[in-house]
Amino acid sequence: MFYDTLEIESLNCASSNSNSKERTSILDFDFDFSHFFEGNQKMNARELASKMQAAGLTILEGTLDSRVRACMEAVKLCIRPVSASDKTCLRNIGRWAGASCESGTYCPEELLARIIDHALEATNPACRNPKAVFMYLMKTELHYAA
Repeated sequence: MFYDTLEIESLNCASSNSNSKERTSILDFDFDFSHFFEGNQKMNARELASKMQAAGLTILEGTLDSRVRACMEAVKLCIRPVSASDKTCLRNIGRWAGASCESGTYCPEELLARIIDHALEATNPACRNPKAVFMYLMKTELHYAA
């Protein structure tokens, strides 16, 4: 829990009495919290679109397989997979998306765009665990089941 005026008791070394204490406000310290938020910056749709264009990725043209791969690469740009489990999870989502589009459950353009939108939403700085938020959105909004 954060407090606006958190008081820290510290020993006053300048004082002749070693038992005297000085109250210092946390606002008096110069903290740099930027390193906590480096990997969790929100990527907006324009940034993602420019990165996709630079990489030659499109979800509107080509075969269904190439569009699903482009979608999964876009998700990887938003949410970086770190472990083997993360990579497997994204592969399973890609397989599910391809199968759902082939069976006619979803329109490919709509489904792939919604997957990318959920990945963008999960990268919100307020989200502590973007991968978990992404999976939650996939399961609740798109009824994803591996």
